[in-house]
Parts: sequence; C-alpha cells; structure tokens
Amino acid sequence: MPPHKKNIVCIEGRWERDLTKLNSVAAGLQLLYENKVVAKQCCKQSHSAATTLSLLVEFTQKKYASFSIIYLSFHGSPNIIGFAKEAVTLEELQEKLANKLHGKILHFGSCQTLNVNKRVLTKFLKVTGARAISGFTKDIPFIESTLLDLLYFERCQYRKEMNHVEHDMSSHYSQLCKRLGFRLVTQEQ
Repeated sequence: MPPHKKNIVCIEGRWERDLTKLNSVAAGLQLLYENKVVAKQCCKQSHSAATTLSLLVEFTQKKYASFSIIYLSFHGSPNIIGFAKEAVTLEELQEKLANKLHGKILHFGSCQTLNVNKRVLTKFLKVTGARAISGFTKDIPFIESTLLDLLYFERCQYRKEMNHVEHDMSSHYSQLCKRLGFRLVTQEQ
C-alpha cells in the first residue's frame, strides 16, 4: 500500500443519452483498488444537480472522513459541471461546501470546469477548506482524461505535499497535462 493513503469517492454523471453505452470511470477506480493503490473507493451516479449536491454534503460527514479525494466526473464548461438540462457553478459548490472540505482534494474530471481565473479557485479553497482543487481547462477526450485522472490519483498516494504531486504530474506526464489543460491549485501555493 502506498505511504500516503487517500481513499477516493466519486460522483459521476451520465456520459451518454444512449443507456446502452457504458462509459464510466468506475472501472478505473476499481483498477486502483484491485492494485492496492487505494484501500477504499466508492462511485455513485447522479443525474441531477440536487442529487449531486446532496451526495457531496453527505460525503463530507465524519463517517466518510477517510475519503480524502472527491472526484466529480461530469460534463463541464468553464466554471460549471453540467447535467442534461441544468448546471452547477463553482460558486454554488463553494456555498454548499463552505467549511466542509478541510484537508480534502476536490478533482473535476470534466471539460473546462477549471478554465477560470485563479482567484476563483483560491477563494474556493479558502471558503471550503479544501487542500487542493484540480481538473481541466480544455475539452477532454474521455479515455485520455480518465487515464490522467488515475495517474494523478496514484501520484497523490505517494506524496504528502500537493506541490510535490504537482511537480510529479508536470515532470512525468507533461505532454498529456498540457494537451488536456490539467490544473492543480493548492493551499500550499
């Protein structure tokens, strides 16, 4: 088991309107679990803003304290995670999660959600208490971005300090990070 265990909880949206399509990040999280990269992982689906916000608040309860990475895997655009007919902004998430993410890493596996001014992300960290916020600034292909998410989660297991994780990502996976617009903002910066 890696030295800095960070269990992962994922809330995932519907990727396709066609229910026979099976796109999901759950298999990747299962791979991390089966290879003992994480001790626990949990993936829940949500198809609405209300359900997602409710699950997020629930996962901040004390009984889920061992889950230090929260992975939101949805469609997105700048400052937004999207659903079929609705969206949630970073500001709405910030308000709902105020003072509830102490020590946690919040990762957005979604297109362009972190394509915002750094001040927005710094304020998000301050208001929520999150240790780090990460995600993408560009449109991202599903498989490549899911692979980068898994590599990122693995690096988080081996590093205590998030600035070391950021260094690892830029030195080991620089081309992929650049192509997808991977972004990591931490309390340490």
